[in-house]
Amino acid sequence: MNSLDSTLTAVPGARVGTRRPFLHRWSARLGAGLLCLQLTAPLPAQQASTGGTGSGGSELRQAMIRIVTDLREVLDLTADGLPQSADRQQALRAAIVRLDDQATVLEEHVGSDDAALMASALAQSSKLLRYTMSHQDTLNFERTLSRTIETCSACHSRKQPQVHASMRRVIAGAEEPGARGVWDERQDLRILREVRLMVATREAQPAVERLEVMLLSEAPGLDEEQRRQRLNGELYLEALKLHAAVTLLNLDQPVRLQAALERIQQRFEPQSPRHRLLGAWIADLEDYLQSPTRLLQRDTAQAGLHLTAAQDLVDRAAAAPDGEPEQSRIKYLLATRHAQIVHDDPSITRGSFARASYLLGLLEHRLNPSSWLPLRELYLEQAILEAPHSELAEDAFALLQRSLEGAFDGNERAPEVEEHLERLEKLARRP
Repeated sequence: MNSLDSTLTAVPGARVGTRRPFLHRWSARLGAGLLCLQLTAPLPAQQASTGGTGSGGSELRQAMIRIVTDLREVLDLTADGLPQSADRQQALRAAIVRLDDQATVLEEHVGSDDAALMASALAQSSKLLRYTMSHQDTLNFERTLSRTIETCSACHSRKQPQVHASMRRVIAGAEEPGARGVWDERQDLRILREVRLMVATREAQPAVERLEVMLLSEAPGLDEEQRRQRLNGELYLEALKLHAAVTLLNLDQPVRLQAALERIQQRFEPQSPRHRLLGAWIADLEDYLQSPTRLLQRDTAQAGLHLTAAQDLVDRAAAAPDGEPEQSRIKYLLATRHAQIVHDDPSITRGSFARASYLLGLLEHRLNPSSWLPLRELYLEQAILEAPHSELAEDAFALLQRSLEGAFDGNERAPEVEEHLERLEKLARRP
């Protein structure tokens, strides 16, 4: 058996069995179609096939294994940007062609709506990789590669936290940045991509370990000013945010996150912006660890308490000073944890599921306002469908409209999108 076979499985089916048209409804908003969604488990009376058993399931798993393998090869071949030598260009082209072929296999063998969205996303992004490489479009190639990996990560990171303890390390060598020589920015970029690929194969533990190595390393070969620029740069902030999200949402280890943040904070000058930001995150974790909500169990009977805890965290996060939204990130992540527990429970009532969906849509809007993955729209649509003609549905539709204001980037919405929004508005409106 291939060593990856135990980590890659077909994603669960959708709770609402009408997801397949979703890709087409929002395709204008996506541009290159880089969409990948991981939905909740199905309601008891609404089970959806995942294509995870039999020969089709085996072929699906093998396709995913090959996709991950090819993505790693693409990372290796583009460590220093698009290759210039003919042999490396040929190897890169071959890896991307294989990736495209396997995405097509995935598209043909999935049996659930949410998995179909994943396959369509990979198929479109692999074709865009081929196009940007053939035109030597380095900027868009880099952007598409990052989004392709993040798309895989989004699909495989939102379910089954209990599997993380048994995951193997499939990307070896958690080297410090600069371990092979003088550090440069591309090394941090590569680490972030590799970590997202680890999360995609449900290897949260080694992913967090690798991020901690990156965040605490000295990046040899840099002078003091260069080190300061690295610590205050966008890639370092992205690593901090990814580390917090994976540690809380995948591993559920707030104590570990607090300890790591305290060590990282010591790298910054007191009262510097990053020092204050980490201080706010640490304080929120301390408050949470001392609160009774930390003791809530993954129990259907406690769904109401989880939703109350999530709403309280959202309300307190919204009170953060204007211009400093990142200071509330830990509150939003903790709220996401509580709402996701309810959303993933197949035994909860429709009302609780609708409330959890609305909160997750709101949290995606706050945490990832510029994301190309339309999780906001997905969750808000779920809230409307599960609690029609209610105040919650009205709130969800209002937020859906706001989230779409700039989402189409000046592109005209497709007629089917407008028609679907009209149907949702009618469902949301109270009698």
